[in-house]
Amino acid sequence: MAKFAEEKPTGPEDETRAIVKTSTGVVMGTVSYMSPEQARGLPVDARTDIWSLGVVLYEMVAGHAPFEGPSTSDILVSILEREPRLLTSAGLGVSETLEFVITKALTKDREDRYQTAREMLADLRWLKARLAPGEREHASMSVAPVARQSISAQTREPAPTPPSIGVLPFLNMSADVENEYFCDGLAEDLINALTKVENLYVVARTSAFSFKGKEMDVREIGRKLNVANVLEGSVRNAGNRVRITAQLISM
Repeated sequence: MAKFAEEKPTGPEDETRAIVKTSTGVVMGTVSYMSPEQARGLPVDARTDIWSLGVVLYEMVAGHAPFEGPSTSDILVSILEREPRLLTSAGLGVSETLEFVITKALTKDREDRYQTAREMLADLRWLKARLAPGEREHASMSVAPVARQSISAQTREPAPTPPSIGVLPFLNMSADVENEYFCDGLAEDLINALTKVENLYVVARTSAFSFKGKEMDVREIGRKLNVANVLEGSVRNAGNRVRITAQLISM
């Protein structure tokens, strides 16, 4: 939420700027829904709103906020240093796919968070499209107070976890910079093809490509993407031939 600036506006445009401007170092907002960057008083952007939406979704499913404490300071410490309890371990019958969406929205480093609401919406639509009618009913029942969720968990078995995969951008092993487009296009084609496989969760391109150029262990990337499998590869030009190497890693 925007705060009111202390300076007095001098015109219509200045009035608008005064309303939406937030100074660095000033902590503003409702504590339980603050993102880590907001809690630190850092500049905020759209990804801050995605965090707050993640808090709301978590609260809708669990019946309580992901970050709690007896005081404002305790809540801030929880937001900055602790991870919320996994919904899949709380006996609520929540699918790991929904857990992934909420967890990604609540990633403390906003570079690893959903970068846009459209990206998050795509994953939610994917989840909705792949839920069977009975599972949809179960999912709707999980968005309720804790007491009702406990009854639901006792009377229903959780839905089987669908297989999941993240396709990373292929590494260009050639000196030709133009080959970079081919590498990215190859990964995109694989993502598009895999999304057509029934009951397979495929990480969105934006999420997978956010790790491009980062020197990270592939298993760590898999944990951040919250998938069971990661596909990585490389492309090398050898004369008139193109050599493509791919490796599927299970977490």
